[in-house]
Amino acid sequence: MKFGVSIPNGWTLDLTRREGAAAKWEALRDYVVEAETLGFDSAWVVDHFHTFPRKRTEAVFEAFTTLTALAAATTRIRLGPLVACAGYRPPAHLAKIAACLDVVSGGRLTLGLGAGWYQEEYGAYGYDFPRIAERLARLAETCEILDALFTQERVTYEGRHYRLREAICEPKPVQRPRPPLLIGGGGERVLLRQVARHADAWNCNVGVDEYRRKLDILHRHCRELGRDPATIELTVTLPMAVVDRPEDIDRVLAERVPADIPVSTLRQRYERMGPLFGTAEEVVRGLRPWRDLGIGTIICLLPDPLSRSQLVRVAREVFPLLA
Repeated sequence: MKFGVSIPNGWTLDLTRREGAAAKWEALRDYVVEAETLGFDSAWVVDHFHTFPRKRTEAVFEAFTTLTALAAATTRIRLGPLVACAGYRPPAHLAKIAACLDVVSGGRLTLGLGAGWYQEEYGAYGYDFPRIAERLARLAETCEILDALFTQERVTYEGRHYRLREAICEPKPVQRPRPPLLIGGGGERVLLRQVARHADAWNCNVGVDEYRRKLDILHRHCRELGRDPATIELTVTLPMAVVDRPEDIDRVLAERVPADIPVSTLRQRYERMGPLFGTAEEVVRGLRPWRDLGIGTIICLLPDPLSRSQLVRVAREVFPLLA
């Protein structure tokens, strides 16, 4: 089981305690550099443009700009969006961005993709927000176009939503035949079938029992399509904090929210994701059902965007107990 870390990029107001965009960027960069030093395997950034759940005039660092800069600041850790919204960039443009990022990073990109959900953000930036069936159809065509542009010299494509004429994507990615594609989401009838058809990895942010139920559905789609489910890496994002006493949890979580937002608001959101809060031994016990389920990567959502104390505690106290 590998460990990734969620990058604090300002989306959930997690950098508001640092003044100025330059200082916020330094905090973000230093977070990922230290994660690499401590032995985390991957780092992931959300693909959003302004803050959530409260819309404020605060810096939010764009996903692919951030990943490209982090590729230059690191040497080993894998990097990816979790997940890139298929509706925000035409597929051929996304292929060009991703291929260049894979080259710049020396082949360390995992390309996370999703159908998109944040309607308010779509409208704010002038994107149409079609019904979910169309967003999922666009996601499927995006996967097909990416695969073609990453592996073929020239691509002509005639889809319902996208068309290409002798399109060239150079440079090609370093990874062969292409960077891994991760699809995020839990839609059982359509999205999980797209995972079975197109993805190298799957991410879903639910508790272990719900994840297990959805995994059974994914396996059914794989059987119907003739896909070996073992070829799909399973990933999950889990809020995590190593504390010595239960009463320490809110104090630790407070670093991730602005002073005017109650810590209970963050804690309630994390509770819906099945958080692992407790001593290192308790966190490890909470990880065991995920390991038994066959999870390949745990993406840690840690409450320490500035102090980086939880990065250190997870690496130094949890990792050795899993060795």
